[in-house]
Parts: sequence; structure tokens; C-alpha cells
Amino acid sequence: MSLDRITFKDPIVRVKVSGMRFPKTCPVCGTSATAKTRISTIPNKKTWLRPEWDPAFTPSARRRLGITTPPTSTFLVPVCDDHIISDESDCRYRTLCMISNGLIIAIGLFSLMAVGSDLWLGRGFGLGGFMAIFLLSIAISSSIVAFRSRPLEAAFKIIGFDYGAQYVYIDIKDTNYRQMFLDENEMNAELVSWIVRA
Repeated sequence: MSLDRITFKDPIVRVKVSGMRFPKTCPVCGTSATAKTRISTIPNKKTWLRPEWDPAFTPSARRRLGITTPPTSTFLVPVCDDHIISDESDCRYRTLCMISNGLIIAIGLFSLMAVGSDLWLGRGFGLGGFMAIFLLSIAISSSIVAFRSRPLEAAFKIIGFDYGAQYVYIDIKDTNYRQMFLDENEMNAELVSWIVRA
């Protein structure tokens, strides 16, 4: 097993999972928190280069191989009303984006072949080629909007867990919120500038 040392430009927080407390402040904008949102992650999850290489990628493969889904760790982070994460709406939007992009890419491929044929035969290509390029640019821009990290994910990012999953490493962008978080967990938290990842 090779060990990889990762160094961070800004220090990250190492905090004990049990008994972790959050400041009553939104980590994105710094206003007082009015709600809580869930941030879930799987401790010690292996990341595969391609999802289909993972033996536990599909539920049928997990049942056949007797692989149980790993337990997830969920943290309730206080946020303001503007930065509540709604997983269901994001999931629907991303699914719709993937389906529509698949159709648009297929239409764009056939349009590209038609445009290539027209150019090869010495004819000018018509409105269909321009429409395909326009739809493809809409598909790319909608994918960028759908799959970009949300403000809370950018401000409060879980880096990983230690080997026993007793400590979690969190990258907090706002220095004031980071200090408030350290004050809330002063006996169980510390700043670190590097970690070792297996």
C-alpha cells in the first residue's frame, strides 16, 4: 500500500466525529443560521476510476456478491434559508440534464454527419447545422450549471476520515467560521496543513 502526502495551502480542520458541534452561523455567508441541512459522506470509501469497475456498483451485483452498502456519516450543518441544500431537486435537475444531453448529442452527431456530407459534396449547409451547434452549446452550458459545486459544498468540504473513522478532515473556506468552529470544538479539533492518504 502506497501512502500519499497531501499538503494544503490553507489549513484544514481535524475534528472528532463524536460530539462534534457546529456554530449557529451559516458557513457560506456568515449570517445567523435558521435551518439545518444534511451533508452525507461515506467513510473510507474506495474511489474507482470508472464506476462500472466497482463490484458494488449495481444493487444486483451487491446482492449476488453479498456486499453490504457501507454506512454513511451524516452531519447536520446549520445554514441560513438561502443556502439550504435540496437533494431531490438537484437530483431531478441533473437526471433531466443527462437525459436531454444524451438526446442532444445524438442529434448533434447526425447533424454533424449531414453537414460534413453537404460540405464534401460542395453544397452549403443549411439551418440544421446552426441549430445543432446552438443546441449543443445549450447542453454544455446546462451541464456546467447542473454539476457545479453548490455554495455550501464549496464553503464546507469534507476531505475524508482517518483510518478508524473517528476523526474527520474538513476544509472550511471562511476563516471566521473556521475559528468559530474551532472554538465550539476546542477539546476535539485542531488545524492541520497536511494529511497522509492511503
